[in-house]
Amino acid sequence: MSSQQLCVPVPIKDKEFLAELVEKGKDWTLLHGIARRSKDHFSHDTITFAPFLLFPSTFPETEFKKAKKIQTTLNQLMHTVAHDHQFLLNSLSEITNVDPFMARLVQIYQEILTEGVTQKVSLGLFRSDYMVDSPTGTIKQVEFNTIASSFGALTSILPNWHRQVLSLCGLHDKIDNIPLSNTLTGYASGILQAYDLYHSRIRSKSFVSPAILFVIEDNGFNVGDQRLLEFEIQRQAPHVRVIRRSLTDIGNHLQLGDRRRLYITGIEIAIVYYRAGYSPAAYYSELEWDARLQMERSLAIKCPSVQYQLAGSKKNSTRISSTWNSREIYY
Repeated sequence: MSSQQLCVPVPIKDKEFLAELVEKGKDWTLLHGIARRSKDHFSHDTITFAPFLLFPSTFPETEFKKAKKIQTTLNQLMHTVAHDHQFLLNSLSEITNVDPFMARLVQIYQEILTEGVTQKVSLGLFRSDYMVDSPTGTIKQVEFNTIASSFGALTSILPNWHRQVLSLCGLHDKIDNIPLSNTLTGYASGILQAYDLYHSRIRSKSFVSPAILFVIEDNGFNVGDQRLLEFEIQRQAPHVRVIRRSLTDIGNHLQLGDRRRLYITGIEIAIVYYRAGYSPAAYYSELEWDARLQMERSLAIKCPSVQYQLAGSKKNSTRISSTWNSREIYY
């Protein structure tokens, strides 16, 4: 059985020192944006620290590098699956009979195919999750996220706390073992590249530049991760406006203009970035479902498009996980 040596020896016998580390960690995370709203006592006026590990976890370096190396291939595989209409529909044919949520997404997808895809460009911000298999010491993929891939912002910042806590514990020789994370800047850059593509191809009829739409939950608690991404977008491109709306708000204020340009309260939308809509809880009524359909029909670039969301479903992931099917699709 493979076992990883702990980065920080535990238990820490000096309880006073441990308590000090805990308080510093909570304050540090709050002051650096690793925060969320309370699930139990939601309020727009208060935040608390997001759950985090006080000390960094040990992860096999070779397996970490392997995960990074194969990510581009996995992205290409998922993109291919999302645009293989027959494979995608066949994969989901059984589940649509028992899962109303997936059935509605498939229905939207089929409507788009029948009508004709207005915007052929899709933006994928994917996250592949792994755990280390103890007997072998190798990584095993847990899931592949294609919609609302969260914590890219928080995990770009948290390593800085882990470097600090290693220093506080006198483990200076281990600080360089913590890898850099550029997920936050990378996510923002990806969204802005899609924005520039839309802006260069579609001349706005308004003197006001189009905006980026964050589709959010009504009372979303993961505000730190979302706002940090929003602020990073505006740091990289101060002229670009970001607006946040729930599916209900969108349903009440959405309009499609010429060439199916998407407008929300009169604001043209270049990018629809979903941080909600990945579960049935976001769709209270037909209003929200119609909002989703109209956004998919629109000229705005979706992140993700409905086919990317379907490609990342558990049912579809099960099918493509076999070696035979992966070869069939990708090669």
